[in-house]
Amino acid sequence: MLKRLVPAIFLLFAAPCAGAADVTTIAAARDAVARGDWQAAVDPLAALVAQSPLNGEFRIDLARAHYYTGKQAEAEADYRAAFDLKAVDPAIAAYGVAKCNALLGRREAMLKWLAIATSLGLRRLEGARSDEDFKAYQNDPDFRKLVGLVDTSKLSRDDGWRGDIAMLADWVGKKSFHPFKTATGDRFVSGAAMTQAQFDDAVRKLVADVPKLSDADIEIALFRLVASLGDGHTAIEGSRSRAEFALTLPLGFYVFDDGLHVISAAPAYADLVGAKVIALDGTKADDALARLDPLIARDNAQWVKAMEPHFLRHTPFLKALGIAKADDAVALSVVLRDGTQRTIPVKADMTEPDIWNALPKPDGWIWIGDKNASLFQQGNDKAYWWKWMATDGVLYVQYNKITDTKEQTLATFARELSGAIARYPVKKLVIDMRNNNGGDTYLNEALLAAVAGNAKVDRTGHLYVIIGRRTFSAAMNAVSYFGRFTKAVFVGEPTGGKPNAPGDETPFALPYSGIVVNLSDRYWQGSWPDDFSDFRAPDIAVTPAFADAATGRDAAMEIVAAQPDISQ
Repeated sequence: MLKRLVPAIFLLFAAPCAGAADVTTIAAARDAVARGDWQAAVDPLAALVAQSPLNGEFRIDLARAHYYTGKQAEAEADYRAAFDLKAVDPAIAAYGVAKCNALLGRREAMLKWLAIATSLGLRRLEGARSDEDFKAYQNDPDFRKLVGLVDTSKLSRDDGWRGDIAMLADWVGKKSFHPFKTATGDRFVSGAAMTQAQFDDAVRKLVADVPKLSDADIEIALFRLVASLGDGHTAIEGSRSRAEFALTLPLGFYVFDDGLHVISAAPAYADLVGAKVIALDGTKADDALARLDPLIARDNAQWVKAMEPHFLRHTPFLKALGIAKADDAVALSVVLRDGTQRTIPVKADMTEPDIWNALPKPDGWIWIGDKNASLFQQGNDKAYWWKWMATDGVLYVQYNKITDTKEQTLATFARELSGAIARYPVKKLVIDMRNNNGGDTYLNEALLAAVAGNAKVDRTGHLYVIIGRRTFSAAMNAVSYFGRFTKAVFVGEPTGGKPNAPGDETPFALPYSGIVVNLSDRYWQGSWPDDFSDFRAPDIAVTPAFADAATGRDAAMEIVAAQPDISQ
């Protein structure tokens, strides 16, 4: 009897459940979602959810499909199910429930779920303020309070600043990833400088001090407060309305091996390009940089070195710190390239308040690399490009941004690069990431796939990645993936980002000041879980030297070229 039952029991467990979907249904659903064809996605997704109701991917996609096809009641139920499953960030799922209820005219349910979403640190607070789905509630005081819409015209200066400080502190608690110092096993997750109690004390003191502080003093205090939270992404990103953030010196600076230099300038100050900065209004350059240090959010000291030159352009803050004597000018004591020492007055203006992403310089400016021939000093304004160097057998890739461009997606570029690797007798593949401060981590997969496991180049001594202080965020993740999945040799400086760290940018503006703040809310573990380092150190170190930048010499590429062929 037992012998006859065993095959029957086996068949019982081997047979698919009644109504089970197959891979055809899965493929149809995923393809429709990828195309954004939500109407075509509804039926296959509904079938998949019916047979596997605990699958979060299917449930959240069905919620979106119902939402985009106008079936708000169904979408509301799906978003609630996705919230319970944690199929996506619960704040995002709760926000979806709130949007559906808003469209269905259910005010109380909308407010309830919007409150849940904001209490969980809703990532897109700015978007919620202008979301068309909440158009009918734009004047609702409860809605406005939840999303931080404040009529600042009725506030005094002191109350406006106090409201901004309170909102910042509130959202640090709701949204930031590990913003406070701990003594438990998570102590290395971030570089937080304060415990929560210390942070709360600092907030209370700042609120109390508002009446006796200038606006610039309050802003300096906010920079310090945000920097104390301990990661490079959690930072003040500027202001949409305050002149002190826009008033800047028409110069670009860089910290080289021998100190601070001017590397770019508006035409009126062309003679300063290449000058070494000795002092600003009598404050020694090193002292000025040291005073800026506590204001800069960072993953490590390398990122501070990258950011200090940009902070140094903002004269109102230099005055508040006691570096400059005026808030719209500074006298630079410099050693010019001909060796003469001079003190030159430089007037600040509002023409180029943010040159961080204007690589290598803003339009019309003069740059130290304008007449140089180094590959590193070419094409810095392009997201990515490659060049075959037949004489050396080197395929050089400059990888400046992890993004899709109007001309070419990164995936298309990766396929093009794969073709070049196959076509040319490549001895060394060099991926230059010194200028890459990030983008979209998910897009890097295609480039990683083009390199990892490629028998021609993914060998020790044949694959090099050049890194530096600007290598950060999604670029840092890319570096970590190259480190984990390839045999790359890293050349250059330590990176500005940490291998494992909080990240992502979803900024919002404080109502009164218009100051834009980003609070990191994701933990990116690009490296292994036991990697607690503050940066990716190079295997072969190269310190940026002013003399090299001035003459177009690329010491990193020279070192790569000099490496022996160990293919045997």
